[in-house]
Amino acid sequence: MTRYLVDTTTWIDYSKGIEPPSSRLDALIEDPEHEIGVCAVIVAEFMSGVAPVDRPDWERRFASLAYWETPLDGALLAGVDRYDFARRGRPLHTQDVLIAATARAHGALLITENTEDFPMSGITLLSLR
Repeated sequence: MTRYLVDTTTWIDYSKGIEPPSSRLDALIEDPEHEIGVCAVIVAEFMSGVAPVDRPDWERRFASLAYWETPLDGALLAGVDRYDFARRGRPLHTQDVLIAATARAHGALLITENTEDFPMSGITLLSLR
């Protein structure tokens, strides 16, 4: 079974029906050989742009997926990544290093359209465009 952590950018494209990400993500969700997951950062980022009328649908959708926490060792590594990249002149957002840490901790490929936000090692990125 392949695990995928779906980043906020892909959920935004999906919510707007943008192709090909929408149909490709639907195919992954429907395939029993794949496990699709989200984490706190992704859900919070996405829901911050969802109108109240649409929230119940998205709450149900996210509840139907795997929900992965960031373990302590992942959070520690996220901080180290942020420190190291900043010292190299490449500051990273806390949200992005936590998302990457969650993907690494759960052995998941990270589906994102913002591949440049995830330069850290030990993570495999996938764009659906």
